[in-house]
Amino acid sequence: MFIYEFVFPNVLAIFIILNIISILMFKYLEEPARQWIRKKYAEKAKK
Repeated sequence: MFIYEFVFPNVLAIFIILNIISILMFKYLEEPARQWIRKKYAEKAKK
């Protein structure tokens, strides 16, 4: 079976790859979105 041949022996590698992907997604998606939302609502609060 595919899962037993490729996934289970490489659990550590998959864990590391998923952690790297999550760090990159935070850095390039979540953080800029958070800053944009803060700027947007800060402008509304000043008005």
